[in-house]
Amino acid sequence: MNTEVNLKARKLSNSQERKLLKLLKNAKMVGHGSSRLVFIDPRDSNRVVKVAIGANSFCQNKLEVKLWKNTQNPYLARIYEYGKFVVVMERVVETYDEDSFYEAYDPDSEDYEFFQKGINVVSWLEHELGSTSDNYQIGVNANDEWKAYDYGFDPERSTYDQCGDARWVDQVNCRAFLDEMERLVRFHRPITEIQRFVKSR
Repeated sequence: MNTEVNLKARKLSNSQERKLLKLLKNAKMVGHGSSRLVFIDPRDSNRVVKVAIGANSFCQNKLEVKLWKNTQNPYLARIYEYGKFVVVMERVVETYDEDSFYEAYDPDSEDYEFFQKGINVVSWLEHELGSTSDNYQIGVNANDEWKAYDYGFDPERSTYDQCGDARWVDQVNCRAFLDEMERLVRFHRPITEIQRFVKSR
C-alpha cells in the first residue's frame, strides 16, 4: 500500500481562482504583509490564502511557488494551490519576525531546543536565498512544527525594492479590491490593470 503524500501544488484554473476570490469576500482577513493580503481559507481553516495586490507581490507569489515546487522542503509552509493572484498555503498559528524570535530565543530557557529548530529553518533559508531578515518570517503550525511562512524573497533584489504598501487595507477597501480582482480574472484582464487599480485606490 502506497502511503506517500502528494505534495504537488495544484494550479488553479481561471474559474477556480475566481470562485476562491468570491469566497474571500466573506472570509476572515488575518493580516497583510508589505504587499499581500492574507485570509483564512474559508474551505479549510488550516490554510491561508495570500492575495497579490501589486507588482512586487506577483513576483513574491511566483518565487514562493517556485521554491516549493523545486524543494518541497519540510521547513517551508506547504503550498496547496496557486493561481494568477493567489497562493493557498499551510497556516502557521504562531508567527515571528527577527526581533520577536530573538526575544523568545533564550539559551537558558527550557524552550531552547524548540527554538533551536526555528534557527534550523532560518539557516536553510539563508543557504537557499542568502542572508536577509526576511528569513525570520517563520512560525509554528498546528503540529508544533517550525515553518517559513513567507519565503518569496528575491536574492537578486534589495528588500526595499520588494516592498509594496498594504497599509491602506481595511475591510471596506479589501472587499472593493476583491470585487475588482474577481472581475479582472473573469475577463482574463492583464496584471497591469490590477496594478493600475491598486495605484488609484
